[in-house]
Amino acid sequence: MPLARIVVSAVAFPTARNKVCSGKNFSTSCRLKRRRTSAEILAMRPFSMTPDLVTEIPAIDQQHSELFNLANEVVDVADRQLDPELFRLTLSFLVGYTVYHFAAEEAVMAVVGYDGRGYHASVHARLRAEVADIVARVQQQGPCEESKADIVLLLEDWIMLHVREADRALARFVRAQAIDVKTLTLPTIASLKSCGAVPADFDDRFVGGLAGLRREQS
Repeated sequence: MPLARIVVSAVAFPTARNKVCSGKNFSTSCRLKRRRTSAEILAMRPFSMTPDLVTEIPAIDQQHSELFNLANEVVDVADRQLDPELFRLTLSFLVGYTVYHFAAEEAVMAVVGYDGRGYHASVHARLRAEVADIVARVQQQGPCEESKADIVLLLEDWIMLHVREADRALARFVRAQAIDVKTLTLPTIASLKSCGAVPADFDDRFVGGLAGLRREQS
């Protein structure tokens, strides 16, 4: 699936219709970018699952780890100034896996009756909009330093405001429902397609994460 089509899918699936939240927590990337140079931003890598990011729901933690691996791969490919098409392929996997992960989380929130679902989904909508903006610029400019810095800032924003706060809050709610989080599984891509949570033409290869990307690169 072309990168531009992925962006349309990422922005268009159901919860992205929610109004994007505004307020002090939702312009962090812009504020941070004004304060630091691109070199300082890129020096923050790599992203990894540190104790303060663990939700204690293995299925969600595994997907977060996969997303961090893909984000690191995107920036690494850009750093090494490899084929621009390889950069676009790698970014496609990051965007595609993000679409899948957000849809899976939102399905879990619906099933358990999470009372913070509206706020959480609005954060997903904002992050999808930011991803779409970055990808649009990559389509025009290629893997330039600016786009690399934007990706790193987006992940930092996600870690600070989403995983540490929103995802851990969701995890506390799930544990309070006496659900066995060790055996909790996230919905498959087939089930997400069947209920319209992701587009019917979503490319299933993206669910393979970094391993799937490696197969495409070989």
